[in-house]
Amino acid sequence: MLIGQFLKNQSKLIISLSVLLGFSALVFFATENTYNTIESISVWVREVFGQYYLILGLFCVLLLIILAISPFGRTRIGKSEDRPEFSNWSWVAMLYSTGMGAGILLRAVQEPVYMYLNPPVEVKTGDKILALEYTFYQWGFTAWAFYGLFALIIGFHIYSRNKPSLSSSAFDEILKNRFALVAIDILVIVTTVFGLIAAIGLGTTQITGGMEHLISKPLGFGTAVSFTILICTIAFVSVWKGIDKGIKRISNINIAVALLLLVFVFSQGKMAQLMSDFMFASGNYIIDLIPMSLALGNFDPGDAFLTDWTYYYWAFWLAWAPFTGIFIARISKGRTIRQFLLGVLLIPSLG
Repeated sequence: MLIGQFLKNQSKLIISLSVLLGFSALVFFATENTYNTIESISVWVREVFGQYYLILGLFCVLLLIILAISPFGRTRIGKSEDRPEFSNWSWVAMLYSTGMGAGILLRAVQEPVYMYLNPPVEVKTGDKILALEYTFYQWGFTAWAFYGLFALIIGFHIYSRNKPSLSSSAFDEILKNRFALVAIDILVIVTTVFGLIAAIGLGTTQITGGMEHLISKPLGFGTAVSFTILICTIAFVSVWKGIDKGIKRISNINIAVALLLLVFVFSQGKMAQLMSDFMFASGNYIIDLIPMSLALGNFDPGDAFLTDWTYYYWAFWLAWAPFTGIFIARISKGRTIRQFLLGVLLIPSLG
């Protein structure tokens, strides 16, 4: 009786664990075949749905801007008397740290160099500005628009309408089928875990690669495992301590270290030139946002580039949107929709 009740109450957890364990077994016992199958499916999805990704991305950016500047932007996430729980500094630190993480530290250096050496399109501004422009595009407004729209929907339902903190709560008035709602939550759980695995894997690879470059010596598999355990332990402790004592503190430290790194870069380079290039590329990015977002005219880099880069990034941001969106909604309670949307779109994109 008790077991049956438990199975009924924890059906989402049990099904999600079963899917994840089954997938883990496939990866363990048939690593190469599983990888090849996943890669083939990934490429097929990007080739078939890639254009829809582009349209969806631009739609999300424009929609959030319209909502922010409209009278609706004065509405608070939560009750009218609610006020922000976290300071602007901590809020921005948590947005930046949870949304991008270690990936941007590598890509901020690697991607502009790659784009400079392999320009995706030809424009009059020159390859250097174009390289920065495409890097801003692939890590900027669109990624945060995906996060922001999901966070707004979830935050409004949880804090303004007192719905459960589940992704399916955004659909419970549209979908009356209980199994469909359960399927949505299971899909979010599974994709979130996949996204976390990918992020940890990429982060560990970056750390290991950096260490190997510094000491000019290859590091073994054990080192990668050790870094993985360390990262997971820090993440576990931060979550266990809660947002205020865990995630917020680590995010504040993280953003402080990032700013120190920025100061170091400025001190070692030509600051005036760096700022000039940054401002020029940022202005071009805003001007060219629509043709870049839809791959129109001179900003059509071809199917190969789109599949390998833009479609891949958009799929990655969308996979992360449920997990990141719920967290952003949690830390944004009490802010007006205008503060929330402009903050989510602009501040992390500038980072």
